Amino acid sequence: QIEKPGFRVDLQDILRSRVRTTGIIEEVFQVDKINLKIIDVGGQRRERRKWIHSFEGVTSVIFLASLSEYDMFLQECKTKNRTEESLQLFQSLLGYSYFVESSWILFLNKKDLFAEKIQTSNLVEYFPAYVGPKQHEIEGRNFLASLFQDMFLGCESTTKERQIFIHFTCATDTENIDKIYNSLKETILGNNIAELNLN
Repeated sequence: QIEKPGFRVDLQDILRSRVRTTGIIEEVFQVDKINLKIIDVGGQRRERRKWIHSFEGVTSVIFLASLSEYDMFLQECKTKNRTEESLQLFQSLLGYSYFVESSWILFLNKKDLFAEKIQTSNLVEYFPAYVGPKQHEIEGRNFLASLFQDMFLGCESTTKERQIFIHFTCATDTENIDKIYNSLKETILGNNIAELNLN
């Protein structure tokens, strides 16, 4: 299709393109007259040592995990479940001194692929603690969300002031992402205003 004369890239083509993050990418932009810095880091094991010391002064942490990877395994370790790896990374980051006062925003992405996959791949085979019905999209994704939430609430450094916001996302659904962006903007701006003692 790309090679056909007259081919034009559309919005869905752009949304479905993927470039793996390596190292550290920083973007600074202004929202409602407040400067925000986004630090995008690679999640692969070999990338973590590059970015773990780059987070002093972070007010919000956006953690992205894939719902549809509950039955998949790491490229680096063929016996390690990808969702379990995400949970372990999430837990380790919760305890970092840089993030003790940060709010957490959890994106559980690829909800569309999860809805398809759970019809044929039984969640309980990979997570025996799951007791919900088979082939149930909502129960399944809520269970996976609860694994992260329980870990957050059980962390020693979690206080009443420390919050977590969980969103189920589909990066190619522009309406879904637009709603989440507005919620995300309010959360991050609120944290920055509090940090500056302006509220």
